[in-house]
Amino acid sequence: MSFSRRSLLKGVLATQAFGVAHKLAFGAEHASTSPTSIQQLNVIVHGLAAIVVPPGPSGGVTIFLPDSNNIMLNHVQRAGSFPGGQNDPKAFKMKPGHQYSITNLKNSNTTFPAIDNTMNAVISGSTVDISGLNLFMSIALPFPDSFFSLRQRARKDGVPIFSGADSKLLLADPKTLATVHIFQFSASADPHFIDLNGPSDIPITENSQAPGTANWHFYNEPPDDIDPDQDFCHALLAFRQFREIKLASGIHKKMVIDFNVFDTFDDKGMVGSDIPISLTGVGKDELLELPERTPGGQGANCVKLLITP
Repeated sequence: MSFSRRSLLKGVLATQAFGVAHKLAFGAEHASTSPTSIQQLNVIVHGLAAIVVPPGPSGGVTIFLPDSNNIMLNHVQRAGSFPGGQNDPKAFKMKPGHQYSITNLKNSNTTFPAIDNTMNAVISGSTVDISGLNLFMSIALPFPDSFFSLRQRARKDGVPIFSGADSKLLLADPKTLATVHIFQFSASADPHFIDLNGPSDIPITENSQAPGTANWHFYNEPPDDIDPDQDFCHALLAFRQFREIKLASGIHKKMVIDFNVFDTFDDKGMVGSDIPISLTGVGKDELLELPERTPGGQGANCVKLLITP
């Protein structure tokens, strides 16, 4: 399968319209402030996002964060080494209309690691046009060394996780759904300067219990706990942000895939029980969502759409 050139170009142009096109080249105009000893970086993505893998050996993947700051969803967009919540002093508030990148990561991988369709909502880029997606901001990364789909959740009543007129576009009918995704990178050659590039550069320093490893989080979700009576509506409305994506057919109607969330949509096993041994430096606390970091809070069930060649 492959993206249509037209839909891919529209997606790129839509991103570049946000202004920081000159920062798309990893390391371009880079002025780091302090050296680090980082050998490995784990980029941990939480909440609502579209992960777009382009065709061919482009060496890059883009994470689009839909604009979900409206009164119904009330999402916040945060980044940091380990934010304990939206007011954590280590939390960085991302600015709308910008594309962020991370400097000095290994950029020699020519393919994206395998994605498990049985635990992710995956569609082919040849079937959709993402240019209509209303974005808050985006993140450009090279192809990672490894890609992990964690915090799997499953329905207990046998009802499909996804339905709707266009659910047939999904490459598989997932029986469980991962809610946290981790991109694992190696640092480039010495010196190991690693920064978050955006409106200003923010140094990323070693912050994991594993020597030479750093964890960096991106969040697009509610800042604190949600009323249990609103949890279903929240998750459903959040996923409906993707209805701004159009089908690539000549009809150009909007994509209709519904996320069936109920009280029976619960954690499969304990938090962190699926962390693989190869994912060094990531503890179960790193997988918690912002709402879960408030006393007695629960996750908001916001999930991701993966778009592949």
